[in-house]
Amino acid sequence: QGAASADPSELPRTYLARAALNEKLGRYAAAEADLTGAEAQLENLPRVAQTNPLLYKNRANDRMRLGRWDDAATDALEAEEQFTTIGDKIRRTLSAADAALALYPSDKEGSVEKMRQVFREKGLPTTNNPDDIPLLQELSRADAELHIAYAADLFANGQKTRAKEQWESGCIRLEAYVQDGKARLEEEQKLQRDDVRKEMGQPLPPPSLEMGFKKWNAAVSGLDPDSPYVTQRPGQSFYFYKVDGKKEVRTEPVTLAQVDERLSCVRFRDERFLTESRPLWPKELTNNVLAYAEANPQEKIVMPKKGSVPSKGELDFEDPETVLKAKAVSEEAGEKAASR
Repeated sequence: QGAASADPSELPRTYLARAALNEKLGRYAAAEADLTGAEAQLENLPRVAQTNPLLYKNRANDRMRLGRWDDAATDALEAEEQFTTIGDKIRRTLSAADAALALYPSDKEGSVEKMRQVFREKGLPTTNNPDDIPLLQELSRADAELHIAYAADLFANGQKTRAKEQWESGCIRLEAYVQDGKARLEEEQKLQRDDVRKEMGQPLPPPSLEMGFKKWNAAVSGLDPDSPYVTQRPGQSFYFYKVDGKKEVRTEPVTLAQVDERLSCVRFRDERFLTESRPLWPKELTNNVLAYAEANPQEKIVMPKKGSVPSKGELDFEDPETVLKAKAVSEEAGEKAASR
């Protein structure tokens, strides 16, 4: 009897697992080598298993840390394309944010266009899966920080007024990210305490206004207010579906973002913070941020009221020349159509 054939996915899985461990240990060169080894094995897998955007996203981050910006940009763009193929809008936009940073040293025009792409697309990903909340938090932070990066690039190119608008938007978006993250963590901690009280048979306090609204909205929509669709939270095991009467439960929990309460645009005025906490930012971009900070004193951050119009930098971020050219082309096309 011949020996059983080896599973072709075993070797790439081993490379990916070791790469993840190396990344946790800060061994980015070793992690990059392992991911490259995993990539070399993809052609041995069934075609349906050859798409692996996370491999390229993770390797892009490793290569940015190693200063291999062109290779990192190639990987980030590949990850974006593959996430688009599988319909993952959140990670697709996050990969576009990675590409914006990786492209900056060699292709500033392409980098800035990727920043604008993120600004356009940040509100498009929607989901009712609580496991996606940490990803949406990551996207919120990435978007805010790209406004700061865009401000620095505009300032370096002499567009001081527009730079100031983008910096202000970055400040507002970062503050919103921190406030939202703190509120989510506090709500989750309260719910965890309620879980303990429930297990011990103790009376529960009334639900928060947010949870009360969720349950009320579910009830008027014809849903059970206590269904997992309403009550499920990140990091909890809940039923995705059932097969032959067996309950299929998630096995890999996720956690909410551990928000640094000190994070604000003020931190981006500190060279040490940029060097140590933002290793994926190219040196030239970091220098441009510091140049903006030196020339422009930090103004008080005034948060808009909830539900109000977004800040000007969030609405007006397109290149004026591009907008004028597009308008001219549109008007010309309209005139031609009218003359027929």
